[in-house]
Amino acid sequence: MHPNKPIEFDEEICLVIGRAVLEVVKLGGETSAPAVMDAIEVAVERPGVTESAVAAADDALDLMARLIQ
Repeated sequence: MHPNKPIEFDEEICLVIGRAVLEVVKLGGETSAPAVMDAIEVAVERPGVTESAVAAADDALDLMARLIQ
């Protein structure tokens, strides 16, 4: 987490979080913040993920970490 890094809450961040929530639900898991964050981390480890997708995932993880503190 980058505590001083400003985060722009944009459509890409919303899509990253939304896809992660759907993945957690699809797998039958509890839709908790840690579960969603884990799903985001797994998604960026898949082959073929673009740099912009990784950046959006990093921003989404930073945002979620700030929200649950």
